[in-house]
Amino acid sequence: MTGTSRREFLRCCAVALGGTALGSLNLMQEALAAGPGSFSEYRALVCVFLFGGNDSFNMLVPTSTAEYAQYLDARAALAVPQQNLLPITPTSPQTGSYGFNPACSELHDLFGQNRLAVLANVGPLIVPTTRADWLAKSVPLPPQLFSHSDQQEHWQTSLPGQNEKIGWAGRVAEQLSSVNSGSSISMNISIDGFNVLQRGTLGLPFNVGRNGIESLTGINDSNSRNTRRMDAFLELLNESVNSTTNHLFEREFARVQQGTRENAVLLSDALAAQPALQTTFPADSRLAEQLEMVARLISIRDIVGAKRQIFFVGMGGWDTHGNQQGRHPGLLEQLSQGLFAFDAALTELGVSDRVTTFSNSDFGRTLTSNGDGTDHGWGGHSVVMGGCVAGGDIYGSMPTLEIGGPDDTRSGRLIPTTAVDQYAATLAKWYGCDSGQLATIFPNLSNFSTPDLGFMIP
Repeated sequence: MTGTSRREFLRCCAVALGGTALGSLNLMQEALAAGPGSFSEYRALVCVFLFGGNDSFNMLVPTSTAEYAQYLDARAALAVPQQNLLPITPTSPQTGSYGFNPACSELHDLFGQNRLAVLANVGPLIVPTTRADWLAKSVPLPPQLFSHSDQQEHWQTSLPGQNEKIGWAGRVAEQLSSVNSGSSISMNISIDGFNVLQRGTLGLPFNVGRNGIESLTGINDSNSRNTRRMDAFLELLNESVNSTTNHLFEREFARVQQGTRENAVLLSDALAAQPALQTTFPADSRLAEQLEMVARLISIRDIVGAKRQIFFVGMGGWDTHGNQQGRHPGLLEQLSQGLFAFDAALTELGVSDRVTTFSNSDFGRTLTSNGDGTDHGWGGHSVVMGGCVAGGDIYGSMPTLEIGGPDDTRSGRLIPTTAVDQYAATLAKWYGCDSGQLATIFPNLSNFSTPDLGFMIP
């Protein structure tokens, strides 16, 4: 089998197994290893993806008289009352005067404790873009701006419009796969099902349910009647794996199924043996349940032999075209409380300075109202949390919140002043990628003068 056809075959196996209840394995990542590295301390990245497009201009609001008046004029009835904002004091005073939405009291506290930073006006870009560039159509732009699926793809791949959807976390895992050479579990683990961010050339994330490790119905250990089914299933797998006559695809499919089940058992047993977390997570919150599962998985990192891990969690409902004033504060509250509890759990586990949590979202929202909410925008603010975050500050350039202003394309859709590539590369550098690997993972990074935004402590 040629190198090209083997690569295609292994990719086919990965895709074929990606939708199973057990998820998927780390398929042949060792073949793409960038070389052995000395990564003695554990580090993890946790992506919190806010599906739909967070109106972050109501998450963090200017508080100075002139800037708030500008904000009020643009937002009209959607504006958060100035007296209700929770003021912050950024480390860099030139960033201006701002306050968190009152629903974000926990984020406000984390910011004040220097455990959380804000990345201002970040979004998909191919090259730095100004309003003049936009009006003159003089620079390349991300395809299908303001489209949910296309902008989610850009955030998760940093390679818009590619035929094969390979995520930047998938590329990071392939560059650093040798670091976890002692682990059979994928470096990428999703608690929110399939995502592009973690998809690699040959591997997919291992999927874990927010309430535990999932198993195939009918052959799990839930009751004694499944014993004969399980025995028969395992016998078939063993026969296929050890066969010298069966088709190559059949043998590989059986091998991956066998390994997936073994990893599921490994994780289930390890989680069952761990003491319960003392940190209390918010009830009735899907996001909090996912983050609690991430904390539990981090607690067994030594058992599974992981030095580096990337987790993905997701939260929907942010597409606030209607009833934004009724819906958005509750979404912000869930995010704020969930992140606060997760930070407390990481502190309990003694790894708060080795885990960095960061938010992504499709796009920001329009400054203008559609009458009951906001429409799809472009740039928006993100948050980064952790003990290795140079918190208590705002990074990047805050936009001018003015309709027709220097950052506006039209209708209050603001042009990002920081690129997704810069954001992700700063995280990947802290995670352990060197400059050569970063250039491979983020081909457009060289278009921007500041590849490291400075919000991570090495």
